Amino acid sequence: MKKKLLLPATCLLAIAAVLGYQNWAPQKIQIPRFKLDKTVHPRPVAEYEPMFGIAISEQILFRESGIELVREILKANAKVYIFMTAAFKDQVEELFAKKKPFKADEMKLITRVQLEHESPWLRDYFPIPVLRTYPFIPPTPSFVDFVYRDGNSYDDAAIHQFALAINSSVEHLPIVMDGGNFMTNGETCVVSEEMWDDPESNRSKDPAFSLSDHVDEIFELALGCRKTKIVSQIPHPHVDMFLKFVNKDTILVNEIEDRAMALLGEADADAKVKIPKIKTELDRIAKDLSKNFRVIRVPMPLPVHDIFFTYVNSVIVNDTVIIPSYRNPDPSRGTYPDQRYYASYEEEVHKTYQNLGLKPVFLKADDLIKDGGAFHCITFHLPDLEAIVPDTSHLAAKPKP
Repeated sequence: MKKKLLLPATCLLAIAAVLGYQNWAPQKIQIPRFKLDKTVHPRPVAEYEPMFGIAISEQILFRESGIELVREILKANAKVYIFMTAAFKDQVEELFAKKKPFKADEMKLITRVQLEHESPWLRDYFPIPVLRTYPFIPPTPSFVDFVYRDGNSYDDAAIHQFALAINSSVEHLPIVMDGGNFMTNGETCVVSEEMWDDPESNRSKDPAFSLSDHVDEIFELALGCRKTKIVSQIPHPHVDMFLKFVNKDTILVNEIEDRAMALLGEADADAKVKIPKIKTELDRIAKDLSKNFRVIRVPMPLPVHDIFFTYVNSVIVNDTVIIPSYRNPDPSRGTYPDQRYYASYEEEVHKTYQNLGLKPVFLKADDLIKDGGAFHCITFHLPDLEAIVPDTSHLAAKPKP
């Protein structure tokens, strides 16, 4: 009889075990789900936070102040990553081998990276560095990429090549926007209206819907911007040409001073119309931003001959700020009415940055500014996770020298 009852008893035990598991297991799994925050928390990295490296295009080595820029970055305790294309590789190797612009100890901190690109303006087509916090995992670095408006496939693909090299992730947003049109203090993000939907996006083509109408929500989810400030009626398509966060609470905004405006009569006819409008726009933007931040105005030379001079298109590298200096960008275009004030402008700017705890370094940028940008435009920051989040140093995604 025992043998006949063995099978049914075993089945009953199995069934009881299954029923017991079904009653018990869901409770065991479900309880923590209500208590555990499973949200991914991103945060944009501010330029003034610790950086272990700065990237530039190899083209900058052959521009005015290019070699000096690399040296100053190294002095600021950051490594330099030089992105090289196949077309420029021989020229770069010849420069390093024959002219030897850097000392042996400097060379140890310079890494040449094979990366196809066309434009030297890295800031515009490289992404926004972001720290993400996942459940159970300390913050890890990643990038959020926009569509480069110039539509160059090499430049748009460059960050994906680089991310593979440093074992990091890239999230792509179908929004056409240049990186120079984005500034952040790690919480608030400031952009201009110069953005639009990617025409090649795969989303449904609803004519009544526009991604740019939902920038607040998109930037909060993808970048971690607690607030997104969109400035309108701007004096320049890129916000990094007329404003700059230097710490969490302070933002610099360009100002055309009265002494410069007094010389407006010496400007060309086109500038006489544009400059008062630019001054009004800058004053309005500064007033608006002062509602939420400490705004410090810094002088800017008169924007004549289609040259938008600025001292806020600087690059902060740890405790150093590298600032563009101007003398005579392009004499062939004409005269610069307030050129006599350039030296005193720099004195004001030097004092402003210094009072904010930064070490100011000026480098000539006539060659760059006449092409539309300065040092912030040609650099890309690589956050130092070990310094930003000290207890997660084992997760820092640093490229090997």
